[in-house]
Amino acid sequence: RPPRSTPLYSSAASDVYKRQEYNTLFGKDAGTAITSGDDNSAFGYQALDACTTGYDNTAVGKEACGALTTARRCTALGDGALRDLTTNKENTGVGFWAGKETTGEGNTFVGATAGSACTTGQDNVAIGVSSGANVTSGTGNYNVNIGVDSGAYLSSGSDNVGLGKSSLRKNTTGEKNIAIGTNALTENTTAEGNLAIGYNALDANTTGWGHLAIGNYALSALDLSLIHISEPTRPERIGDARVWVKKKIGGGGGG
Repeated sequence: RPPRSTPLYSSAASDVYKRQEYNTLFGKDAGTAITSGDDNSAFGYQALDACTTGYDNTAVGKEACGALTTARRCTALGDGALRDLTTNKENTGVGFWAGKETTGEGNTFVGATAGSACTTGQDNVAIGVSSGANVTSGTGNYNVNIGVDSGAYLSSGSDNVGLGKSSLRKNTTGEKNIAIGTNALTENTTAEGNLAIGYNALDANTTGWGHLAIGNYALSALDLSLIHISEPTRPERIGDARVWVKKKIGGGGGG
């Protein structure tokens, strides 16, 4: 077992230390506060510099996991990734400022500024540049956003799924929405319980709830889809959804 602090190399530009067991630290002030934490790896200026008893953490980049004290099993790759995280466990931030302000638990952010303004949200997944960038307020939980700007303005909404560039981009507090396709439900702000599948599906919907739109441009501002499913004058019920099916026969093509 090595001593508490064994300088391996030191210079004005760089300090490398090994503290406790199986810590690997490279960079000025990297891991300098570790007291009993084990199995940490820190590479970069002030990476893991506040860590005391945290363990099984990996931080690569300037200020990566810079505020982490007792958290465990966190991975930060990129300048400022998971910078403000302190005590909560099992967060992953990959990319410049990925999860920079998060203090929640169990989040995964991949891409430059992905989840960068997330504060106390938990168990969110954001993959893509600026995806899920503003999840806040402690109730923004269990969201999945994949694609550039997907869920970029999300604040406290929960249980949303956005797959595709700018899907659910402006959603703030809306919950239980599913958007699959580029720009699907992109203007949605507070509406709940919508399902949009296809390019620009339900793209202009802001506060309407319980709609189902399937197909490119389905219930969009252009409304060119072949199949629409939305709120009817005389609704039929399938579970909690109010469903109306309208079919258009397009020109061209065979039978």
